[in-house]
Amino acid sequence: MDAAVLAQQKYIFLRKYTSKKYDTVSIALESAIKSAVKRNPTYSDTITGVQKKEVVLFWQNELIHLGKKYIICKQTEDAFVEDVLVLKKALNGRFREHLSNKESRGVRISHCQKSLAVFLKYRWCQGELPFEPPVCPVDRFVLNHIGKNNISWTKMDDEEIYRDIIKVISEAVKNNICCKSPSEWELCMFNTINN
Repeated sequence: MDAAVLAQQKYIFLRKYTSKKYDTVSIALESAIKSAVKRNPTYSDTITGVQKKEVVLFWQNELIHLGKKYIICKQTEDAFVEDVLVLKKALNGRFREHLSNKESRGVRISHCQKSLAVFLKYRWCQGELPFEPPVCPVDRFVLNHIGKNNISWTKMDDEEIYRDIIKVISEAVKNNICCKSPSEWELCMFNTINN
């Protein structure tokens, strides 16, 4: 996709999903975690408001920490997957009792992938991330578009299945006329679906 069209797509996304009352990092962090937990059961039934704030603050700090290397140099899909696994381990290691519910015993790959990918997407669209994220956010729309509609994203916690999804997305993008990467492809698709 040429630079002008990409800039327009980023602008469309940010215009619809940001508010001027927050700084850019706050918007990215809030949106990342909200999108990760929105349709994906996350917290235990017994978690208090204070405990939930503690989990969210820790999660945000982990996203900031992991995101730093994406500013320094371009990362690979494999590096992204490793970061997702690091995030999952950190959250579950510290807060498993607050993150276990009827659906799971802690956060899953789906939670961590979505939060990190959305955080990086926002920072990229905001112009704060000089390198394009290597992986796009995955959800049911993306899965349906690549023919993986038999996978329940909110229950997804299998590393091999996740790696396969990333490969299928990359292959789908190779056949796309205008988009050159998974991040461009998902941004355009997201803007079209949510218009």
